[in-house]
Amino acid sequence: MPSGAKIQWDVPDITPACIRKAPRKTGRACLAGSVLAAAAISTSWAVESPPSLQAQPLPPLQPFLAEARTHLVSDRLAQVHYTFEERQARYHHGADGKATQTLEKIIEWYPALEEDLNYQRVVSVNGTRVPAEDLERRDREYEKKIKDWAARVRRDGSSPGDRRRAKEAIEHVKERGVIDELFLLYDIQMLHRDVVGGRPAIVFSLAPRPRFEPKQPDVQLARHFGGRVWFDEQEHQLVRIEMEALEGVSLALGFVARLSKGSRAEFERRRFDDGTWLPVRDRIDAGGRLLLVKRIELDQISEYRNYKPQPIDGIPAVGPVPRISFEHDLTASFGRRAAGRQ
Repeated sequence: MPSGAKIQWDVPDITPACIRKAPRKTGRACLAGSVLAAAAISTSWAVESPPSLQAQPLPPLQPFLAEARTHLVSDRLAQVHYTFEERQARYHHGADGKATQTLEKIIEWYPALEEDLNYQRVVSVNGTRVPAEDLERRDREYEKKIKDWAARVRRDGSSPGDRRRAKEAIEHVKERGVIDELFLLYDIQMLHRDVVGGRPAIVFSLAPRPRFEPKQPDVQLARHFGGRVWFDEQEHQLVRIEMEALEGVSLALGFVARLSKGSRAEFERRRFDDGTWLPVRDRIDAGGRLLLVKRIELDQISEYRNYKPQPIDGIPAVGPVPRISFEHDLTASFGRRAAGRQ
């Protein structure tokens, strides 16, 4: 694919009528820690499978899981080769259950595995464009930071591309350790066949084994969650994850916080024209307590689009700010919010 080509994905408007009449409703996450930080949501994105499809025998469990395992990669590593746009929205739910949007951001992402080189270019907040002079100042700061990093790499006798490849290889090795332990943690059962985005998918349940003691920090968190996962039947790629907190969970976030039982998260991916599977939506619907006193609620939905490959051997070009149009309600594929968190 040419380096300047954009990968497009259009979201169908399948919002339930009860949500469309209400005001519009990052969770960004990797495969283990963030993905397993909340819960199961029944959605309309997976349509009912036709009887003829359900009549077909399911594939053997272990060979399917073995193949799917080889394709697993976190959102962080999947997205690092692209620049992309995120629409992030947060909602408040009233006593009557209606959702009111409280925040909307449009963000351009220039990701990097070196955390201090990540650039989240906020271009719009609640429909108001960020002033051009502010963006230009931040762009100059980012470009200087990444050029200084590239100069240091060259002084060390390497190149930016080689350094990025080496860093990515290390991160893949670390991630494989987390994935291997997740497969030991969960009792995985094949449930049924589904249709997701027009493609057959196999649905699995995930139930933590009570006596398994994880060593990886992300997996130690994951043992408090259960849910379901969808894999594309043909390509064995991860399509969707739904997870729910099975009990209250204490989190180490630099302060004392506790996530409530029933907090949920969902993450969706789609296959793009170049054959790559990339995130398109995620939602975190969580409650808890901060400092064990203050009640906190978070209902955040993010949509990702306009993926554009970024060269691993070069420096990403920033701006000008494109005209971004998100025409569809982000609640389209997430159904109703669950009640009764504890």
